[in-house]
Amino acid sequence: MGRFLEGLGSVVLWSYERGTFPYDVMCAAILLFVFLTPGSVFHDQPAPATSPAESSAGQDVTYTRDEQGQWVFFISARLIPPGQDETHLTHTARTRIEKILNKPFVVADIKPVVSAGGETVGYSVWLSTTGPDPD
Repeated sequence: MGRFLEGLGSVVLWSYERGTFPYDVMCAAILLFVFLTPGSVFHDQPAPATSPAESSAGQDVTYTRDEQGQWVFFISARLIPPGQDETHLTHTARTRIEKILNKPFVVADIKPVVSAGGETVGYSVWLSTTGPDPD
């Protein structure tokens, strides 16, 4: 039993010299674990962006929930032509969101998202609480 605990302590404390057989076995075991373990075991998901402006860096349409639980879609300004009135803006936003949801929904509110430099980077679009669940 004492020899087993001594060997376990050597493995845990990684006390083997490079190039020895036990060292190579431990390295091989680590590599096998890394490459053969399926990703679903860890339930790794990307962290949600803290603000719509941050999430727009790589995506033109993203969504999250606000404090009240309503769905909020962020639509990049690249997708919406400048100078649109509220009616056209609502129509364009609906068209973009319909491509994601494929269900009927009600737009509750639309507000521009402005960068620190004063440039409109996109629009936040709130769906009504009776709207569908994008998930």
